[in-house]
Amino acid sequence: MAMEIQHAFDVSSIPGPLELDTALSDVTLSGAQLLQRSESIQIQVQIRPSASTVPTTYSESAYQWLVGVLDGLIDFGQRHGHYGVIELTEDEYQWLDDVLEELIYSVGENQSHPLSPLMKFIIRIIANYEDAYVPKLTERFPELAEEGTTEATSENKQPVSNIFKQSDRELAAHAFFSIGYLLGEGSSTKKALDAYEQATALKSDFWEAFYNLGIAGNSFSQYKEAIIYFNKVIELNSDFSKAYYSRGIAHFKLLQYKEAMVDF
Repeated sequence: MAMEIQHAFDVSSIPGPLELDTALSDVTLSGAQLLQRSESIQIQVQIRPSASTVPTTYSESAYQWLVGVLDGLIDFGQRHGHYGVIELTEDEYQWLDDVLEELIYSVGENQSHPLSPLMKFIIRIIANYEDAYVPKLTERFPELAEEGTTEATSENKQPVSNIFKQSDRELAAHAFFSIGYLLGEGSSTKKALDAYEQATALKSDFWEAFYNLGIAGNSFSQYKEAIIYFNKVIELNSDFSKAYYSRGIAHFKLLQYKEAMVDF
């Protein structure tokens, strides 16, 4: 799949980054004025991945490729119940390697690229698999591993497997969040919902993902669902003012004017 749209997410030829500021402009209107001008104030944008400042407009084929990656990763999770050591088939291993090749070319060492978390996650899946199933020199020559094993045991107070398990979930959550962000910026907003739902399932306090779910809910006129997501954001981060603003829009659309006034 990656070979068909080689380097779809490459941004090296773009002269400069597009600074995306998700903060709303200062609002000095009264609540009543906001209600009267509700159609014109719905300037809602997603929260982007941390440190992401590069342009996020790509070809339709690139978004289709990303949807394929999303569906493949969701399938892995459903079949294995985790994203750590997975008993990949040869075809799955090759597919992941192709995905990684595309990401390495497009993302490289650019930590601000929106898909940087996804690349790290794919690297982790492949590395975990290879660590578990590919014979190492230290297995053939145990004396090479003795010193390293002793040091690792003394420095870590919990089993290494537990450390990796926790890290895998965190890494997976941010990978799905990055996919959701790009699909939401493109023409696959409904698929972005799948990605964000995966992110919140893996990281229950991921308020940024809940917020983007709410934004998507408003865009699809699913205002009751959006309010539930914004409520969760406010529960997790009560100082995030945009959650109140966006929830106010949802309340207004449901003709819940009193609640909208309070939020605004």
